[in-house]
Amino acid sequence: MTARNAAIRAAGWGGATGLLALPMGGMAVALWTACSAASWCVLASVLGAVPSPKRMLASAVPEHWRLTGSRIVGSRRAGTFAWFAAAIGACVLPALLGRAETNLAADVLLYIILALGLNVTVGEAGLFDLGYVAFYAVGAYAYAILSREGDAIVAWLGCASPSAEGMLTALRAQGIGFWAALPVAGLVAAAVAALVGLPVLRLRGDYLAIAMLGFQQIVQRFLENEGALTGGPSGIDAPRPAFGSFTFRTRSDHYYLRLAVVAILILLLRRILSSRIGRAWRAIRDDELAARSMGIDVRRARMLAFMIGAFCAGVAGVLFAAKQNRITPSSFGWQESIIVLSMVILGGRRSLAGVILGAALLTVLPEALREVLRGALREGFEDYRMLIYGALLVCMMALRPQGLAGRREACG
Repeated sequence: MTARNAAIRAAGWGGATGLLALPMGGMAVALWTACSAASWCVLASVLGAVPSPKRMLASAVPEHWRLTGSRIVGSRRAGTFAWFAAAIGACVLPALLGRAETNLAADVLLYIILALGLNVTVGEAGLFDLGYVAFYAVGAYAYAILSREGDAIVAWLGCASPSAEGMLTALRAQGIGFWAALPVAGLVAAAVAALVGLPVLRLRGDYLAIAMLGFQQIVQRFLENEGALTGGPSGIDAPRPAFGSFTFRTRSDHYYLRLAVVAILILLLRRILSSRIGRAWRAIRDDELAARSMGIDVRRARMLAFMIGAFCAGVAGVLFAAKQNRITPSSFGWQESIIVLSMVILGGRRSLAGVILGAALLTVLPEALREVLRGALREGFEDYRMLIYGALLVCMMALRPQGLAGRREACG
């Protein structure tokens, strides 16, 4: 292997790791330095700066095989280092930002959770879902209703089991209600997805998208008209999360809460996507007939992807309601589904890093344009802002249809 090839590959890895660090915002210089250091480490290993018996033994292996193996190992190490550097940058980010910027960063994390879930449904399983925000609403309202009806739940449990009543009362006194409602609301959204998926997942492509769009409209109209349960158009209150005597009140508190959820979801999704079910999703997406012939239960695999995506949306709904303190049906319009879908497609489907990048860009870009145009235009800057925003999206998709961090698919 020549030094020229090694340098080219090392530069490529450095660029890839830079992309992974971008979504965390405000840490570009620090992360670029860290990623460049990772690229130099990979370059040194490729050039053989530290000889070892394994390297001497590998000299008997054909050159193109060694290239492939070293590329995989090097890219994995660089990718792991980039994730670690991005996590450190995200942890210190609120200390470097003002209140408004921290609030925007918290919104970025919320959309990352939504985009990660939709990526499982659309990017991995190939299910075109335009009603994804319905599960977002289910999670938010499930948290608000569970919190409001907590006393009734305690009383019901007292009739069923006095010991369960005492345990739940103690947990609520310690502020554990939010932490119990967080996974429960996600499971409620997943259960709703299972019920909807039984008839809907028989459809494909555009028909599935239209059916899910109709489901989203049904959910929104139900929330508007069922005043006794959901509060109708005026909405329903949702309590702030607490842990013991500590209550999450500030923007930074909610930022770190969402960051912890994002980190957990990324770890779980990486394990799932590298498992047998992840490979089954990819097989179904690429060739359903071939997947069936290999013994894959297509319907069950699609249902699982549908439910996992809904679970992520339900968890995001809980975090949204906990920060807003009051939720209304107007917050869950079909436009939100389009925005989240745009994040997945722009960043690059089937790529966790791409999804994070797309969510960060489409959340930060409108606000950045607002600040730029506010200084240039005194009136009507809002119209120009959305016009430029749309034009930039069109240009991005025209230049890179596979997404910013996606791979170009080979044409058959």
